[in-house]
Amino acid sequence: MYRGYSIDNLSIENLFKTVGYKNVVELNEYLSNIENNVHKCLDNIYGNNVLNGELIMQDWFPNIDCNVFISHSHKDIKLAKEFASWLYGKFRIRSFIDSCVWGYSDKLLKLIDDMYCMNKLSNTYNYKKRNFSTSHVHMMLMTAINKMIDKTECVIFLNTSNSNIGEGISDMTLSPWIYGEIETTRTIRKILPERIKTYSQGGEMLNENLNIKYKLDTDHLNKLNSEILIQWNKGNFNTPLDALDELYKLTI
Repeated sequence: MYRGYSIDNLSIENLFKTVGYKNVVELNEYLSNIENNVHKCLDNIYGNNVLNGELIMQDWFPNIDCNVFISHSHKDIKLAKEFASWLYGKFRIRSFIDSCVWGYSDKLLKLIDDMYCMNKLSNTYNYKKRNFSTSHVHMMLMTAINKMIDKTECVIFLNTSNSNIGEGISDMTLSPWIYGEIETTRTIRKILPERIKTYSQGGEMLNENLNIKYKLDTDHLNKLNSEILIQWNKGNFNTPLDALDELYKLTI
């Protein structure tokens, strides 16, 4: 990761009103091509009583070649896809949206639980085994997310009311995944791209009463707004990387 940004939904909506671009067809075609290349065969992850965690991660959460990582609430998936569609349609910038590329980890978890955590007689899950399997799958997913954040050049956080429950510097989030992603952007190594180095040298009903809040510190992320995006939209660039370079210049 080289640069991180935070943007609110009003700025994105104002951008779309101004530039008149809100078509997800191209993005869906792009994501479809990625998904077709993701191997999700489960036959080879089962073996004796020991599963190969590395192989599972390669099958279910593979590294994808993308320019931008979009961090968002699952409630903002439509907004994330529309914003990614604009990035791709205008600049050919490839965005990573985890649920679109990898699918949902709950499916993998259920497959493992049905095979290893089921009490056959009572048709219920063993509580301790379920905790154990959940910790493994969530660790795999968070590890894969961290690798994608590290690999992508730019991270954009959709800072909407679905992502946080506060205002100002004391913003809080109920999502452990958003909290983890933003903390990763705060602590992960910053990698200066070589091209910039060259010229700058610089199922069941659930009880949903349990909520746990986390402090959402986004002060380290550069703020994006519709004015910057509209100015960026005016440019014509030869490559996605040229477009990203212009964004960096606009937000110095």
